[in-house]
Amino acid sequence: MSGSTENCREREAYLDERIVAYNRLRLLWGEVRVSKNDLGVSGGSPAEALALVMERTSEEERRVGLEYAQALKTRVEAILADPTLKAEFEARIAAVNP
Repeated sequence: MSGSTENCREREAYLDERIVAYNRLRLLWGEVRVSKNDLGVSGGSPAEALALVMERTSEEERRVGLEYAQALKTRVEAILADPTLKAEFEARIAAVNP
């Protein structure tokens, strides 16, 4: 197995664990909504919230965050597009002791 293939599998396994963990928490606590007040911006506009994020993060942090979000989105889309894989994830999420 090549290093690249192994890295892809490790990345996919990591994303899978994050997806399962998020969905288990969602089952316990319900939907999570992030508001501008969560960022410490009370009464501010979306532009002010974005400016705060830009001020408090580095370009590298934003780049890595966007890459993670894209990889997560791609993996979720793949799971939802495959009924067998989707069923496997639903079983993992519902499992009390994985």
